[in-house]
Amino acid sequence: MTKRPNTVGRSSLATDTSQWSQESKRAPDFYLKHTYVDETYKCRLCAALCVYTAVDQKKSLELKKASVYKRRILCTACWRESHRLQAVINECETRWMNEKVTLQTDQKFLEGWLNLLIKWEAFKPHVKDLAKANMLRKLLAHL
Repeated sequence: MTKRPNTVGRSSLATDTSQWSQESKRAPDFYLKHTYVDETYKCRLCAALCVYTAVDQKKSLELKKASVYKRRILCTACWRESHRLQAVINECETRWMNEKVTLQTDQKFLEGWLNLLIKWEAFKPHVKDLAKANMLRKLLAHL
């Protein structure tokens, strides 16, 4: 006997699968999913209980054309922090491309960039930039 999740108090919306991305239209859910229902999940980083609302699911799949296989794993606060970190890492990479000669000996910059890469690993453990981190460690060791 399969235990059904408690749906009391959860909202639901009808799907419009014609608005899904081409990838999602090839998924089994294209034929099986008729409604979006609020889904509870636990943030992978801070363990907060969160709700992926039916409205957010509809917006994600039908307006943003996200994959039907994409699932929420971070709460809003952790998700925002991950985007902030990525933006700062991108700024470091841009500075590095433009000022590499002077930044190679800038201990503060190198340590800051390395610390950002280390923090980033908590958000994306499967996406490690080992080459950059190792380069920064070697440059810092020579200072």
